[in-house]
Amino acid sequence: MAPNFECKLEKILQGHQRWVWDCAFSADSAYLVTASSDHVARLWELASGETVRQYNGHRKAAVCVALNDMNLVT
Repeated sequence: MAPNFECKLEKILQGHQRWVWDCAFSADSAYLVTASSDHVARLWELASGETVRQYNGHRKAAVCVALNDMNLVT
């Protein structure tokens, strides 16, 4: 028997221009980092849905990310 739970979409994060390949949540789930085919990684503040920091300069698609939020500074 499948568990009875309901999921709902809370927010759409807009900013990447191509596919998002990977993401990682901060330990407190306040932030999300994403990697995309648009050659950009982004750090999102989930409460506002805004990009806090954008990491440019990748020559090819950013396909994986990891987040060490021990010293997360915005």
